[in-house]
Amino acid sequence: MRSSNAPVLLVEDNPSEVLLMRRAWAKAGVRCPLVTAHDGNEALEYLQNSGHYGARRSSVFPALVLADLNMPGRNGFDLLHWIRCESDTPTLVVIILTASELSSDITTAYALGANAFLRKPGTWHGLVELLKDLDHFWLKWPSLPEPFPVPEGRTFLVRNRASATLTTTYR
Repeated sequence: MRSSNAPVLLVEDNPSEVLLMRRAWAKAGVRCPLVTAHDGNEALEYLQNSGHYGARRSSVFPALVLADLNMPGRNGFDLLHWIRCESDTPTLVVIILTASELSSDITTAYALGANAFLRKPGTWHGLVELLKDLDHFWLKWPSLPEPFPVPEGRTFLVRNRASATLTTTYR
């Protein structure tokens, strides 16, 4: 079971949204630290302990990732695909938090292995309530798996809601 002090990685390119999220995070009383990456590429650096995150202790791994979809460079779908198919931690909880209401975005996110797809609320109160619910459902009560490296040469299957299967062999 993961440490209750594990951070949550917010992947959001809009500085105003990051500030709003930090304030709502505090107001909701979420005890896990919130760390931010400004796009999918920076999130990748964080998860790989590379770039300017190279000095980060590898034991400080996020409890979950909250990712926006529409970002420059590597977007939320690209990041989700990388986590599920190319990273050493394919079981990491990834929640898409976006303003998108497109059914194709919802379908794609779940097909790529998102644990949840949440729409950003349009009000302050709604955001605070969403974060309280997220805290209780994903951070306080569940037993989440520790990130584990998939042994070299082993196959990891990711099943999605569309009954398709992604098969990845790790080398």
